[in-house]
Amino acid sequence: MGNIDQHKEKVWGDTVSKIKWTSEQIKVLQNIKVDFDVTDELNDDQIIELDEKVTHFFVMNGIGANDTVTPVGRICESIIDAISEL
Repeated sequence: MGNIDQHKEKVWGDTVSKIKWTSEQIKVLQNIKVDFDVTDELNDDQIIELDEKVTHFFVMNGIGANDTVTPVGRICESIIDAISEL
């Protein structure tokens, strides 16, 4: 079993994925500061960082009066959904 766990650790961070964002998603992503191009291929570490930052942005900007989800919040949700499908 130890070999399998070591293999997972070795592969972790090497996988790359590319998400086809909508123009609305790109507009929201431009407001979230990351040190990489979200429209390029993303490795595992970048995906995790993006998920954390979008979630934080959603909490700060995506919930309106009476705890309703704002239009920006719905876009954040769609970004999080796209990330979770990887």
